[in-house]
Amino acid sequence: MFAGVGRRARYRPRDPLNQAAAYELLEQDPYARARFHVRFRVPQGWNHVGLLGVKHLDVREGWFLSEPPGAVHDTWADGSEIHVALKHGWEIRPHEAVVFRKAKPLDTFTERMTRARERVQLQDEMHPDLRRAVLAALRNIMLHSIGAFAAAGRDETRVAASPDDVPPELQGQDAATGQPLDLSHPVAPERPHPKLLPPGARRPGLGSRTRSRPPRPQLPRRLHSGALTVDPSTLIGIQGDAIYTTKLPAWSLPDRFIGGGDDGKTGRLRLQGYLNGSFITPETLRQRDALKARAERAGIAKALEQAEEKG
Repeated sequence: MFAGVGRRARYRPRDPLNQAAAYELLEQDPYARARFHVRFRVPQGWNHVGLLGVKHLDVREGWFLSEPPGAVHDTWADGSEIHVALKHGWEIRPHEAVVFRKAKPLDTFTERMTRARERVQLQDEMHPDLRRAVLAALRNIMLHSIGAFAAAGRDETRVAASPDDVPPELQGQDAATGQPLDLSHPVAPERPHPKLLPPGARRPGLGSRTRSRPPRPQLPRRLHSGALTVDPSTLIGIQGDAIYTTKLPAWSLPDRFIGGGDDGKTGRLRLQGYLNGSFITPETLRQRDALKARAERAGIAKALEQAEEKG
């Protein structure tokens, strides 16, 4: 996912657009690298996932994806998110927009990292454990570089000249370990640095592009794939580019099967694990992660076997 959104990432904003110009941009160039301040209305009868994020009134609670039918909100959204919403009948009224200059600040890094992973995967003579370790290392480099743009925050170490300068909320215990804080050393412990969410014009936008990828077509030959193509009653959850369903989508299979769209290229939505049987629907992230781990351990052999039987 990060390899995909890292290509042709926008650079810095140009002049802002007024309402009329924002309307015109939506109509003439739906794929423009732009960010829109809009008012949206969720369609009546909508029974699927939320498409546009809205900031909570209490900003400390972050953002939520609004999905109740008829709900109306004002928000900043990326052009890619707006494009998905318009295609599915959401009413969008722009107030203003900011268009970003065309640039490729991450393309070289993204392409080289992608090529490196592909070459390692082709090294049949490499020991499997070593190949997995190298692939995991390359993946982590990608996650911790491009992924940092969309991260919820970062760790920050603050140094105090004396114990009296340590913030009151950190004087009781070590934020990292939960143990009583040793104030004999004038160093405040690391703590998450809250991510600031300024007007959309100043955000790098990679987070928005990652949110728009799972719901929209991602496979070759214009196959329709993603969260919005599955029955909402079968959709357990979405996390980044991971989609959890109770029914196997045909497009997640290798392209040698009818309806399959995974041609092996980097960035495709790909089946990672499959469980056959009856299970309790997970109600928490912990339960869902446990079910995910079971599915990944089971692999996809059973799913491929069933696809073979269907022809």
